[in-house]
Amino acid sequence: MVVNRLYYDSDIPRFAGKAEEGLVFSNEELEGIIRRIYAREFDTATEIDLGAWREFWRCLNEATDEGFGRRAYNEDDYDFYRELRYNNAVFAAFRTHRFQNDIASRLLDEEGKLKTFERFAYDVRTLVAPTHLKSWLQTEYSTTVIRARQAADWRRFEANRDVLPNLKWIKSTSLHPGEDHQVFWDTVRPIDDPFWDKHRPGDRWNCKCSLEATDEPATVDNRIQKRTPQDEPSLGLENNPGKDAQLFSDTHPYVQNGYEGAKEAVREFIDKQMLAFGSQTFKEEVKQQRSEVREWAKENLIGKTAHVPGMGAPVSFTSTGIKEALNQPHKHILEKNEAVRDIERLLKKAKLVLTRDDDKGNQMVKRYHYYQIEIANEPSFAVIRELTTGELVFYSIVEKLKGK
Repeated sequence: MVVNRLYYDSDIPRFAGKAEEGLVFSNEELEGIIRRIYAREFDTATEIDLGAWREFWRCLNEATDEGFGRRAYNEDDYDFYRELRYNNAVFAAFRTHRFQNDIASRLLDEEGKLKTFERFAYDVRTLVAPTHLKSWLQTEYSTTVIRARQAADWRRFEANRDVLPNLKWIKSTSLHPGEDHQVFWDTVRPIDDPFWDKHRPGDRWNCKCSLEATDEPATVDNRIQKRTPQDEPSLGLENNPGKDAQLFSDTHPYVQNGYEGAKEAVREFIDKQMLAFGSQTFKEEVKQQRSEVREWAKENLIGKTAHVPGMGAPVSFTSTGIKEALNQPHKHILEKNEAVRDIERLLKKAKLVLTRDDDKGNQMVKRYHYYQIEIANEPSFAVIRELTTGELVFYSIVEKLKGK
């Protein structure tokens, strides 16, 4: 198989070691896609299975978080982090298309007749799943960790280039390093040298080399002229993820050599999964984020109070207010939802810009107070509801003031 040859330089897949032992593709999703394909609930050529895509995307994002680190909406490199996750979603869709079609290829027996469900399911579990969900996925997971870490390193190198203008190729940490890349070990070049566009640690599968920022002078090494094809970048890894936020490039076999219809299926699927046309936010991640923030709020926010400038009493946090804030539409919806985790700090720095009496006839509510906060470097408004009892309650976060 092309992927086996690419990942392991062998037709036989290798199983990863202890670093990936915790990686598990949901058995429930595996059984689900087996049933859905047998029942022909979707067209494996023109559609993408949502459940399997969700699992592959989760695995890639977990690996990305391990290598790059998670970024909150108010932290450096948040936009780049979002690009990484978006590109992971696209790669996961191509990966799902390959997986589902390899499964579908097991539907017929040697005589071209439809297998019984029991035999089909057994063949998928024993012939397709071990390769796809163990060896291949583990290799992709570990490579994602490495490439995400290298992306973070590159971003740091760029930020510190005034102090450390050069990069040094550090030899592999593998106990038994291969011969590939050895001609590049200890090479020192400026960060903007064209050399780094053609060769970098991590541009070959299972590479354990790395880069280090340095003020050492650039080297002149004739060994580089003696490089061989085994030193050239592998398919799927020739790009610089620190520049384009793609942990796997478009030359990967899932993309370049996919089943017929893969590119069209992925394009349509991704468009359907977006929150809005032209957005890079997925419906799935909004749904997951809301669930995560609600669970976080149960332990860390609900039942607590905060002092807000200009309010004569502490403001309390309730499950109703958290739900309202999370469900409120916003052009920066992920950042708005993450702001709930940071709402105590935001309220302490907020400025009261409007107080408005209740005009909806709610006998329990006296008025609303709108405090300007900052989300994604733009103004938004935290809403505090003042009850007729005098109690103050955090009520929501809105993008705009009505009538403004």
